[in-house]
Amino acid sequence: MLKNFFRNGLKNGAAILFQKQKTILSGAAAIAVMSLLSAVLGLVRKRLYAGLLAAGTEYDTLVAAFQIPDLIFQLLIAGSLNAAFIPLFSRHIVKDKAQKAWLFASMVLNLTMVCFSVLAVLGFIFAPWLSRLLAPGFTLIQQQQTARLMRIIMLSPLLLGLSSFAGGMVQSFKRFLMPYFSPVAYNLGAIAGILFLYPIWGLEGMAWGVVIGSVLHLLAIVPLLRHLGFKYFPALSLRDASVRELLRLSLPRTIWAAVFQIKEVIIVNIASLLAAGSLSVLDYGQAIVRLPLSIIGVSIAQASLPTLSEYAARQDMKNFKAIFINSFLQILYLLVPVSVVLVILKIPVVRLIFGTGKFAWWETVFTSWVVALLAISLFAQAGKELIVRAFYALKEANTPVIVGSGAALLGIVLSVVLAAKWQVRGIALGLTISVMLEFLILLFMFIRRVELSMRLLVVPSIKICFSAAVMAVAVYFPVQILDEVFIDTTKVINLVVLVWVVLTFGGSIYLFLTWFLGCNEIRLFFDVLLKIKNWRAAFISAAHLPPPTTTFEGEEMGGVE
Repeated sequence: MLKNFFRNGLKNGAAILFQKQKTILSGAAAIAVMSLLSAVLGLVRKRLYAGLLAAGTEYDTLVAAFQIPDLIFQLLIAGSLNAAFIPLFSRHIVKDKAQKAWLFASMVLNLTMVCFSVLAVLGFIFAPWLSRLLAPGFTLIQQQQTARLMRIIMLSPLLLGLSSFAGGMVQSFKRFLMPYFSPVAYNLGAIAGILFLYPIWGLEGMAWGVVIGSVLHLLAIVPLLRHLGFKYFPALSLRDASVRELLRLSLPRTIWAAVFQIKEVIIVNIASLLAAGSLSVLDYGQAIVRLPLSIIGVSIAQASLPTLSEYAARQDMKNFKAIFINSFLQILYLLVPVSVVLVILKIPVVRLIFGTGKFAWWETVFTSWVVALLAISLFAQAGKELIVRAFYALKEANTPVIVGSGAALLGIVLSVVLAAKWQVRGIALGLTISVMLEFLILLFMFIRRVELSMRLLVVPSIKICFSAAVMAVAVYFPVQILDEVFIDTTKVINLVVLVWVVLTFGGSIYLFLTWFLGCNEIRLFFDVLLKIKNWRAAFISAAHLPPPTTTFEGEEMGGVE
């Protein structure tokens, strides 16, 4: 009986992992669960970093060591995967024989290995010079440590690059679950490095844990790829029409990725010139804000892209605009109250997530300010992701690149100016201002491009913002009263009770007001709850959902951030 139990369990598990996805709504719940699991593990990893390293010179060097590998990964992968490889490989599957599709995939994999290997060797050789250029404010010992860590981490872009393209092949066959599980495997490997290798090798052990996680990221895809019949060909030709088309199509996205990553490198450069621990504080704050952004904002934007692309191809602008408005308001409805919570409960949130081990009170305070300042623009960051994808659906990739480049330059200038007065808080404020301006400009240009009625966005947005403002009052005053009079928040259990009580009270008021004011978006909240109940149906039905955002530096595919 026990033998049959395990046999049936393995059989059912393989069916879930290998089965082709068929529907969109319940599939979104499954992807959200996997993204949430990955994000939670990412925060666990951050908490371990905070407990062991806090916000100091060691963690500063670890954050800095990821920047050049991040840059390499973004330049070679982020631009080509979603924008070029998956559509071209899918076309080969539909129109050509399997052998031709696998030949094209093999050539791309071989090209990826060559490019990554060359850049990794160059990065390994020039790591000492790169570390000095990257972090001029570091001490000589820190720069040497950064170089050593960078050399280890240089192995990760190659592994994650191969994994990303393998995941792209799998997604072309409409199997989306395993690509979303790969970041979970990555985080488990990184956590293992912290728990078991750091006590032996120190920071180098943490870096090797990231490499192990990258290996697991790739191995998670391999069984399904073999199940689909993948055949490797040792071939490479830049004259191949499909390879040349891939390079052409990926150029705008590559420029976009380069602009973003270069901005991140410059921000690290600026933070290294501030007080020790500033880079760490910025990284910890970004990690907290990135959680709702990836789980809610990016997930909705990603899930909207295929439908937007379909309606744009049919020139059905009525439904195109309807999908955009619906997705935009869903993002606003879910993230505006999250911003309120992160601003008002900034210190309790940071204490609950990072308040362990060596993480001191001053680090909690500075991290909480970074969280609050970045959270102000949370809706803008998520809204920008949706607008950018809407432009991609219209095959107008140049507009987001141009606007994004200007916003990146503005963010750098503001960070330099404001950091001189407010240190790391100035960097966070500069990034927030630049993101909000980028969002508003893109939104204005998109509205003009598709001739969208402002009333359809403004009226529901006012209702949502009004409800969130009332929620803010309902959360702020109880927090002050309970914290100062009734609850001793120096104890973790009391802090949990405080957060739970005020969130329940404030959240209930927000839901009631949005229902009372007639916000249609409240239905989404209950739809998601209903879909999560039927977990198995959700896991095998993620139709036409796009792949997870490919990012080496983010929680999904690697990096410290």
